[in-house]
Amino acid sequence: AGLALLSLRRGVRRNAVAASAMMVGLAMPVSVSTMIRPFRATVEAWIGQSVRADFVLSPAGRSLTGADGRMPADLLPVLAAVPGVAAVDPFRGIRVEDGRGGRFLLASGDFAVQARYGRLLMVRGEAGEILRAAREAGAVLVSETFALRYGARVGERVAVPTPRGPVGLAVAGIFHDYTTEGGLVVMDRTLFTRLVGDPFLSSVGIYLTPGAEPEAVRRGILEALPGRGDLLLLANRTLKARVLEIFDQTFAITYALELIALVVAGLAILNTQMAAVLERQREMGILRAVGCSRRQLLATVLGEAGVLGLAANLLGAAVGLALSGILIYVINLQSFGWSIQFHFPTREILQVSALALATALGAGAVPALLAAAVPPVEALRHE
Repeated sequence: AGLALLSLRRGVRRNAVAASAMMVGLAMPVSVSTMIRPFRATVEAWIGQSVRADFVLSPAGRSLTGADGRMPADLLPVLAAVPGVAAVDPFRGIRVEDGRGGRFLLASGDFAVQARYGRLLMVRGEAGEILRAAREAGAVLVSETFALRYGARVGERVAVPTPRGPVGLAVAGIFHDYTTEGGLVVMDRTLFTRLVGDPFLSSVGIYLTPGAEPEAVRRGILEALPGRGDLLLLANRTLKARVLEIFDQTFAITYALELIALVVAGLAILNTQMAAVLERQREMGILRAVGCSRRQLLATVLGEAGVLGLAANLLGAAVGLALSGILIYVINLQSFGWSIQFHFPTREILQVSALALATALGAGAVPALLAAAVPPVEALRHE
C-alpha cells in the first residue's frame, strides 16, 4: 500500500489525467441513471394514479397519445349495455395548431365519469372537485407541459382553436401528463362536441361494477362487437405494462452508452498503468533484487489502479449527481415541461461504483502482470 501511494504521488499529473478520464466516464452513467430511474418511478406512479379504467378500447395500432385513429360514437351505448359495465369514458384527442408554429393536443372526456371513477394527478387541488367545477363552468383542464409552454394559469383564459375561430376558455386546473410534448387541453365531451363538432372517439375507458368478473365482461364486450378486428381491447394491467415497456425501450440505448463510457474509462487506467510500469522497469528490477516478490509487485500496481478507481468513483458520483440535477430541473423542464420527482439513486450509484472499481482493477491487472513477470536481471541490464 505504501509503495502504491508513493508511486501515485510521484506521478500526480499522469494519474490526474487517468482519474479525470474515469471520472467523466462515471459521471455520465450516474447522471443518466439518476435521471432515468426517478423518471420511470414518476411515470409509473402517474400511470397508477391516472389510468384507472378496467379496460381501454381503441383502434388497433393507435398511438398512446390517443391522437391517431378514430371510432364511431355509436359504440358508447353498445359498451354501456354490456353486463358488468358501470360506466364508459369516451376520449377524443386531435392535434391542433397554436398559431405560433407549434401544436398541442385538444382532447375531451366525460368529466362526470372521470370525477367519479378517475383520479387525475393534479398539480394542485382534488381532481374530483376540479372536474365537477370545470364541467359546470364550461372550463378546461391543461397539462403541466401546456401550462409551462404557454404560461397558462388557473383562473385565466386560454385560446382554444375551433372551426369557428379561437374561443377563450377558463383554466380550472393543471394536471401532470407524460404523453405529449406539446401539451394537452382537455374539456368535457359535451362542450367539445359543441365547439369542435367532432363526434368521433379516440379511445373508451370502461369501468366495471364492483364484484364483476373481468374476464366475463371482456368476453361480453367482444361479443357485443362482432367482426371488429380493427379494435383493440386492453386490460388495465396490460396497458400499464405496455407503457412501461415502451419507456424502457426508449431509454435502452443509454445502457449501452453507460457501458461504452466505462470501457473508455478502463482504457484510460490501462494506458496510464502501462506507461507507469514501462517507466519504472528499473525501479521494479531493484525492488525484485532486494527481495520484493512478484506478488508484492502485483499488489502494488493493482493498488494504484484501485486508488485511482476509488478517487474517480467519488468524483464521478458527485459530478454525476450535479449533472442529473441539471437534466431533471433545467433541461427536462425546458425541453418537455415534465416535472420529475427526484429520488436519491443509492442502489444505482453503488452498482455503477462497484462496476467502475472492478473495471479499474481489471484494467490494472494487465500492467500488474507485466510488472511481476519482468526478471530482475533484464530490468537492471542497462545499469
